[in-house]
Amino acid sequence: MDVQKEVILRLNKLTKNFGGLTAVNNVSLDIHRGVIHGLIGPNGSGKTTLINTVTGIYKASGGSIIFKDKEIKGLRSRLISELGISRTFQISRIFSRMTVLENLLVVAPKGGIKENVEKAMQLLKQVGLEENYKKIASSLPYGQRKLLEFARAVMTEPELIFLDEPTAGVTLKLIEKTIEFIHSLNNNGMTFVIVEHNMKVIMSVCERIFVLEYGKKIAEGTPKEVQTNPEVIRAYLGEERDI
Repeated sequence: MDVQKEVILRLNKLTKNFGGLTAVNNVSLDIHRGVIHGLIGPNGSGKTTLINTVTGIYKASGGSIIFKDKEIKGLRSRLISELGISRTFQISRIFSRMTVLENLLVVAPKGGIKENVEKAMQLLKQVGLEENYKKIASSLPYGQRKLLEFARAVMTEPELIFLDEPTAGVTLKLIEKTIEFIHSLNNNGMTFVIVEHNMKVIMSVCERIFVLEYGKKIAEGTPKEVQTNPEVIRAYLGEERDI
């Protein structure tokens, strides 16, 4: 990774408490523009809570969240999205009663109907859903619903996307489609932070990886550096997955 790349998002001692439980504990990290980052850690390490705090679903208990030199801590999710941060969820949150096409059109930030339809259809083509554009979204298989949610996140024209377990429960063919879509968007300058338990995906796709354990950042570096880090190996002992 080119360390000279602009920092698009900076977390400084970010903390999130739930009563007496500290789910995110003084986490500081830099997200660089145009880079695919990974966020990993054992179950319960605070990965999704961190995303929810950055994107305004949870209110931070402490620290700062700087996006493009602007403090966004405390802003509502909708405003954060308008500023250029989008995300997907562990369990896809599509508009189940809408058609596939309508799921994208409803979040279009600007433009006329014709322009937005063309853009939406192009995104659906990229994820292999263009032939399903008239279908009710809830009728899609699970993996395709996750791809639809991914396309919908892109429809908002973000500069940074958080993907929360994009390949969980997805077939190998759709995992390949997801990776292909990530690379295509990244080649056009989009920045990613990917939470994923599939270590083969993380290690092959990401340029830089952050590791959480019990809400704390215990390591960061290239995939090779993370794989050989003693703290990471210790954190994953007992976990039934390779690092």
